[in-house]
Amino acid sequence: AVNKFVYLGSTLSRSANIDEEVSYRIARASTAFGRLKDRVWNRHGLSFKTKLKVYRAVVLPSLLYGCETWTVYSCHSKQLNAFHVRCLWTLLHVKWQDKVPDSEVLHRSEMESIHATLLRTQLRWAGHVCHMNDSRLPKRLLYGEVIAGKRHLGRPKLKFKDTLKRSLKECNI
Repeated sequence: AVNKFVYLGSTLSRSANIDEEVSYRIARASTAFGRLKDRVWNRHGLSFKTKLKVYRAVVLPSLLYGCETWTVYSCHSKQLNAFHVRCLWTLLHVKWQDKVPDSEVLHRSEMESIHATLLRTQLRWAGHVCHMNDSRLPKRLLYGEVIAGKRHLGRPKLKFKDTLKRSLKECNI
């Protein structure tokens, strides 16, 4: 029995939480962002729109790889969004002393928050699964129920279905 392993770049674990995956994704995105510092972010000849396109093409996919199937708690969403906004601060040359709110940074960069991005990608993936053939494994897993097993005491852990229902409710679907 293995407690965790990496499959196609995502960390899968027995505990079914994404704490390590979120930390790993932030580290990967931070590495990608840091490597582009001298060549892209600090270059005066590039426009802000070009820098944003590079950010969307390189850093965001590193940060959100595989997020369609994550069961995201608010602490994960906050961690991811904090990294996202810090990167945008760097691109906009905003310092913390300027006391610019995160919403203003997102507005200036014409970007959406990570929460909105996660919501959109998870709903898109759920739509793909709903349109799949009934014999396909992702659809069988999404609509399946666990027959045997015991729950631990206390509040049960969120399942992907729970977060999907919450997302659908948020969007009035």
